[in-house]
Amino acid sequence: MLTDDLAGITHGDSPGPVGDEFVNLVEAALRRLNKPAALVTCELLGCLPRTLTATMANWPDPRPVDPTPLDRARALREVLVAAIDRLQLDRPQADRARPQAMLEHDILYWEYVRGMPTKAVMAKLDIREAMLHRRRRDGVAILAQDLRRHEELLDPEPHPHSGPVRSKPVRSPHFLGFLWGPGGLLLVLWGFGAVLFLVALHSPSYAVFWSAANLLFAAFMGRGAHRN
Repeated sequence: MLTDDLAGITHGDSPGPVGDEFVNLVEAALRRLNKPAALVTCELLGCLPRTLTATMANWPDPRPVDPTPLDRARALREVLVAAIDRLQLDRPQADRARPQAMLEHDILYWEYVRGMPTKAVMAKLDIREAMLHRRRRDGVAILAQDLRRHEELLDPEPHPHSGPVRSKPVRSPHFLGFLWGPGGLLLVLWGFGAVLFLVALHSPSYAVFWSAANLLFAAFMGRGAHRN
């Protein structure tokens, strides 16, 4: 029974039963198992980030710093095949001797891993179509539960693509920043010129300072216009 199978998998700290949506994602990935170009678009990739990262870390070749879509598809295929193998390995030895007890594993293995047509699987396992569809669905549900359990048991680790990219906050222009830049120098020169102008009105001897201030201001403005 499916309930008994799930009870064995959800023992301990594992999560509760998975929903139909996740089961459907697993089934869709299984149908693309031997088609890498189709597997790269599988939505299940986004549901197992820790599992995929751990799988790629165990590859004998150097771990890709920035995995390509094909890298992730390759890792997902390994994860699914290993999960199908666990359907058989996790069974007691007595159950392995009974063909009907291993139907979930055998159906998923021959139909998805080996790519055998449904009719050929029915003939090989000597079962009817209704039985095949029912036990296949049970096997996919067990597989989905196992994948979710392994994903949640893995410790999260930082990954450059594991979370949304957050942009840096944009600061609004500040008056003090304006004073610190070229605008501050412009204000200083304007104030200095105004003071000299007032002094020159009362004392002609300071008229030369006013002229110098005007020349300096004109030179500054001309330099800024040249840069622009």
